[in-house]
Amino acid sequence: MGCPIWVLRYTSSRTFHLNTGLTGYAYQRPDCSTPQLLLSFDKPRRGACILEEPIVRPGAEGAVPGDSMVAECTYSAGAKDVLRLEAREMRADGRRWSPRDPNLGDEVDLDAEKAIRVIAATLPVFLDETLLVLRSAVLESVLFVWTPLNTPDPPPVELPEELGGLTDVGSSSLSVLERALAARDAAKKSGKGVGRPSSHTSVGKIGNE
Repeated sequence: MGCPIWVLRYTSSRTFHLNTGLTGYAYQRPDCSTPQLLLSFDKPRRGACILEEPIVRPGAEGAVPGDSMVAECTYSAGAKDVLRLEAREMRADGRRWSPRDPNLGDEVDLDAEKAIRVIAATLPVFLDETLLVLRSAVLESVLFVWTPLNTPDPPPVELPEELGGLTDVGSSSLSVLERALAARDAAKKSGKGVGRPSSHTSVGKIGNE
């Protein structure tokens, strides 16, 4: 059985949403949208993975297969089980380029290009055949919840009454997985930050990173 393609179901990353996605493509081209983020692992190349945002062009109901913003990345396990991910090459619209790095003195459009760095260091806190949850190694409240492509969204999680509301989602009495799913459900219920087209995955918007 091959590795699944994962689709992002929820993230609490504020930077992700301010940049309208992980790559910043739609931020730089507001007439387009990238409502879905896919993650796949390149089995022939050890330590390689691909992040892909299919592009929905103006007036289109969905993305055309193959028309995507793609980030080719490498990944490795760091200290304390931190998953390190680094974008090596970006490609879209028939072009290929290397991400600019402010640490090397490159001039970087921070608004558009730092988006992908929110997933550069994460902790895998839950993984089975149906669910992958990554937590930021920098800011604990930032979570990324993934499921295999073409599978149902994880079921709702009921918050205890005393923990009702968005502000209490981070309570330590809930597991990381419960907090991630509860935050997703709270965002959907309140209508805050669920700005994705109905034909694509809805991704909640709360958090700070």
